[in-house]
Amino acid sequence: MIEVALALSTMSLVLTGAIMLSVSGGRSFDRSSAQMDADRQASSSVQRMMQDLEEAKQVTVLSTSSLRVFFPQVAADGTYIRSALDNVNTIDYFRGNSDGTANNSGVCLVRRTAAGSTKVVCKGVTNVAFASTNPSSVDITVQTQFSSSIGPAQCNMLHRAIFLRNY
Repeated sequence: MIEVALALSTMSLVLTGAIMLSVSGGRSFDRSSAQMDADRQASSSVQRMMQDLEEAKQVTVLSTSSLRVFFPQVAADGTYIRSALDNVNTIDYFRGNSDGTANNSGVCLVRRTAAGSTKVVCKGVTNVAFASTNPSSVDITVQTQFSSSIGPAQCNMLHRAIFLRNY
């Protein structure tokens, strides 16, 4: 009887340790996945903005959380007329809701063309900031956060000074 009790207690200790290890591994995986999502969303949104900004002729910071990108006019052969600004085909980036409406407390970064095409380029946004102290560049800050079972994972700041190629 004593041997059976000792075997059961030893087995219960081993099983308890294995279960705790499994739960800890699951939480760690959940936290790592949330952190990767936060980092990936912030990084891909800045890369998307960089594609537009590198081709831009002019940028106007409309507010701390919204930006308008202007491009050079396009000639009939498809090349840029670098001396002429296209005031019609602009792109706006702003913090908003998933339906594309502007909202300074929204959790999305939205891209809207002058033609009205709207696309969410980043989810989980906690902060977006645009600043331009030099007309040939713009600073972008994007902060994202995703939840995990052990708390929020966040990409605290992704900040780039992007220079306009066609300025």
